[in-house]
Amino acid sequence: MISHSRFDDMSSPGPEGPGPHSGVLASRLLGSMPIWIRGALGGEAPLHGALGREALLRGALGLQAQGNLEPVRRVVLRVIGVAIAMLVTCAAVASAQTTGATQAAAPRAGILLMAHGGSTSWNDQVRAVAAETDKTMPTEVAFGMADRSTLQAGIDKLTARGVTAIVAVPLFVSSHSSVIESTKYLLGLRADAPAELADFAMMGDMDHGAGDHGAAMDPGMAMDHGAHGAGQNAAPAAADEPTKDAGLPKPVVSPVPVRMAAALDRHPIVADILADRAAAMGKDPAHEALILVAHGPNSDDENARWLADMHALADRIAARAHYARIDCVTLRDDAPSEVRDKATTELRQDAEAANDAGYHVLVTPLLLSYGGIENGLRQRLDGIQHALSSQALLPDARIATWVIDSARATEAVASR
Repeated sequence: MISHSRFDDMSSPGPEGPGPHSGVLASRLLGSMPIWIRGALGGEAPLHGALGREALLRGALGLQAQGNLEPVRRVVLRVIGVAIAMLVTCAAVASAQTTGATQAAAPRAGILLMAHGGSTSWNDQVRAVAAETDKTMPTEVAFGMADRSTLQAGIDKLTARGVTAIVAVPLFVSSHSSVIESTKYLLGLRADAPAELADFAMMGDMDHGAGDHGAAMDPGMAMDHGAHGAGQNAAPAAADEPTKDAGLPKPVVSPVPVRMAAALDRHPIVADILADRAAAMGKDPAHEALILVAHGPNSDDENARWLADMHALADRIAARAHYARIDCVTLRDDAPSEVRDKATTELRQDAEAANDAGYHVLVTPLLLSYGGIENGLRQRLDGIQHALSSQALLPDARIATWVIDSARATEAVASR
């Protein structure tokens, strides 16, 4: 007599056989069979005993009263086995299709990595960061100073790659600038357009098609801003691109939500990189004075925020290495000459005071990448003994880590 457990054994998978649930399917199939088949296979039947079941099966199959039923039983078993295998296979395929559809519909954020742009080598540093983060999250680069065309091009590329949300990550030293505020407007994250947006729009118009930004600019200006143009990533204006209203570009168009992370500001990773740059120059922090130098904005209010972040970074550095003193200076190269000259005087005074105290001066620029600023710094410190770091924040693998962490944190907050 064949029991349900024998069907389980019969349906157990071989190397290419049905899955582990075939026994359950077999039991269900057996229960749904016509009564004459269940009787023939040894299941329950109204006719008890071997003779009763045999007679029932012979009658159902139209067989003569004589003859061996074993071949018939084997054929039935094979048919049932094939049916079970087909059912299990169909169930597995349906499950895989459902899982694939679920995964395809899962949210996936992309990164719009924004940078000012500069010379070819400056831009290559940014592209290297983007190539690294792209291994974890889809990433596209938008060079320029609040340049609508490069922002739109990056958004279009990300949406074509199937992202369901975009996090704009500004690879800028500070969030406290008119560039950031103008970018927020262009991304639809600010209702009113800053007054400076018209200036940035004009810069973008002049630099489109000029190759890498900064190639023809004064090297001394290629600090954190690089050159102030849009560069080779600029997309040609489309026929249906929104037109400017009173000289101002309209916000970009995106079919998916766009968020924006903060810039580097006072992030611990920045402090760690600066500390490493300083340590590479010095030997004895107790007899060394560290000067952190950044580009800085034009506005006095914004400059105060820059300096506040720089002092926070200095505190983190001091907790790691006990320098005799740490000073923070912004050069404010884009400000009026009297403001710029005052900043240069402050830098020289800090360096001279450290030398007078018997300390070795270590100058560490808070810049993304060198693009000529190192030459401008040497000119400003001419005649004062000092050591200047040979490397800015880039290249450094930790910047890519910061980009990913910032994008994930921003998206997590927005998704709550």
